[in-house]
Amino acid sequence: VIRPLSPTPTSSSSLDLPDDISFDDEQQIPDDFDIEHVTGDATQPTVEGNLLIVICLDNSGRWGKGGLFSAVSRLSPLPEKVYTEAPKNDDLHLGDLHLVDITGADAASTKHVGILIAQKYQKSGSEINLHALKTGFLKLAHIA
Repeated sequence: VIRPLSPTPTSSSSLDLPDDISFDDEQQIPDDFDIEHVTGDATQPTVEGNLLIVICLDNSGRWGKGGLFSAVSRLSPLPEKVYTEAPKNDDLHLGDLHLVDITGADAASTKHVGILIAQKYQKSGSEINLHALKTGFLKLAHIA
């Protein structure tokens, strides 16, 4: 079940990691699990069906210009609004996953943008925090 988020949340909009999932557990990957690598524009998929775009961002709440930021903004203004409003609620912590429903009213399939907070903002640039990345992807795996 994917719950849509309000573009101006009044409390945390980050998805919670269920209590029964732990980093200490050996996560078993099913034999039939497969990841398909596709190149091209993530916002313009070449296959039909539900769409989930996950973007890894820092905890600054500052939406960038160009590249993937512009491509996502062309799909919907909601991801930018959720991301830039989140600091007002102290809601951009490493490992957070904010799932934004951008499905149009007449759409035959769902579209979501997952905003995964995997970097701590630093003026000199920031590296991906692997623990935060793993936390976000565990949250994503739980709801996908």
